[in-house]
Amino acid sequence: MYEVTPVRAGNPDTSASPKNTSPMHERTFAELYCEQHGLPESDFVQSVWRETLYPHARIIASLIQVLKPRHFAADLEFAHDVGRIRRFRDYATEAEAFAHHPENRGLLRTIFNIRVSARRMRRLVRTTLHATVPAGAASAEGDPHSVAPFAASASRRVVLRPGDAGKL
Repeated sequence: MYEVTPVRAGNPDTSASPKNTSPMHERTFAELYCEQHGLPESDFVQSVWRETLYPHARIIASLIQVLKPRHFAADLEFAHDVGRIRRFRDYATEAEAFAHHPENRGLLRTIFNIRVSARRMRRLVRTTLHATVPAGAASAEGDPHSVAPFAASASRRVVLRPGDAGKL
């Protein structure tokens, strides 16, 4: 009958390699964040944790850490895990793991939101990973061969009227 061979998406020369070596994927979120904020990497987790807490949680975070030391364990682990990602699309996996973390329970976390905001974290990751264009990447303005998606077809409009379907 038919022989089925697996097909890999993307460039066949690079898809089999274990690590994508394009400039965009070389550095982690933690490395980029620390560079942009002038921090040593050892301060990354605490800084991101503090920045992504809900505003009202920042006010009482120090008190809660004294009264309930493990309260922010899931948040700190989330910040650590997100620090390792190299592509924004990998954030969803980490956010899902955070949502189902065993210590992400309780009245203070679920009702009063004394925790990290996944939305704030997503926004921070997106702005940090996409803050700069990688070196060597072509810009749409400077490269005559680069065209925005659908830009070429946007100038030619097709209007269909009832009864035109048979003419296509």
